[in-house]
Amino acid sequence: MVRDTVSSDKFQTRACCLCGSQEYVMAPHTLVDFPDGGAAAIFICQGCGMTPFFSTYDSRYRELLSEDYYADGYYTFKGSPRKTAWLKTFLDEVEQEVPLAGRSLLDVGCGEGLLLDAGHERGANVKGIEPEAAVVAELNARGLAGFAGLLEDYTPEPGETWDVITMFLVIDAMIDPVGALKKLRGLISDDGVLAILTGSRYRTPFFTKPAFGYGGVVPRIVRDPLAKFRPEADWADYHPYFFTRKTLLAMLKVAGFETVYCTSEQIGGTRLVARPAEPVPLTQVDTEDPAELAKDFENWHRFDRTVRPVYKTLVEKPVMLAARAIGRGGNR
Repeated sequence: MVRDTVSSDKFQTRACCLCGSQEYVMAPHTLVDFPDGGAAAIFICQGCGMTPFFSTYDSRYRELLSEDYYADGYYTFKGSPRKTAWLKTFLDEVEQEVPLAGRSLLDVGCGEGLLLDAGHERGANVKGIEPEAAVVAELNARGLAGFAGLLEDYTPEPGETWDVITMFLVIDAMIDPVGALKKLRGLISDDGVLAILTGSRYRTPFFTKPAFGYGGVVPRIVRDPLAKFRPEADWADYHPYFFTRKTLLAMLKVAGFETVYCTSEQIGGTRLVARPAEPVPLTQVDTEDPAELAKDFENWHRFDRTVRPVYKTLVEKPVMLAARAIGRGGNR
């Protein structure tokens, strides 16, 4: 059930992957109407506060991931120093828990194999799971093991376990991230490590402790505008979820993982490391309050309309102009 006033019965919804509820409310100010008559929006699960994208289009999930995903170059890591730097930091944090030399590493959603290459260089025995068959063929040609398909298609060998399992910018691209985590729980060794990086997280607090030792709180203007998170036509299939910190950690607990490290930053993605543990019943897990989350979307929209324009005029624009002037001066 979806309670909203705008053709909500046409949205292609599914049961919540975390709590199983089928009752959703559209998140305020997230609806996008498209020229062809379709629509998409962020929805709030009324059982646990999960925030999936739903659209009015029939799902093209497998088609998009297996045929078009690398077509425009956005999802490739080749030639991207920023993503390469993320990956190095990511593996450095993994190695603080488990040195990779001599260990086995499974990369879920391995793409063109940048993480597999880096893991291999650090001495790990690596394998990747990737839905695009042509990409996996290229990996195999380079001597890297790869499985062509989604994680849900993967059938492990009897007794197969992995010391390290990585998910680099992939968990939010899964239709059922909780089911995926539960499957990975059965594939990880007892002393293994699960490492995740996801850029898809919001609800950064409006107020946070200042970075330079001053007392009290200061506005966190760096929170991205809500418009950045509104879906495009295929977004509900490319990336079906954006998570809050609470829902991200709740999924891990329910699936049988204990988080030992988690960043609170947005820039560079949210990185976390978890160890296998006993699954925790959802009734004992801290989840989002759907009503409070809806209020947060309202406040977010109000903040973007009132505070952000003033900030951009008085702070952001002068800083950018000064930076450009310094850059021009340095190039003389």
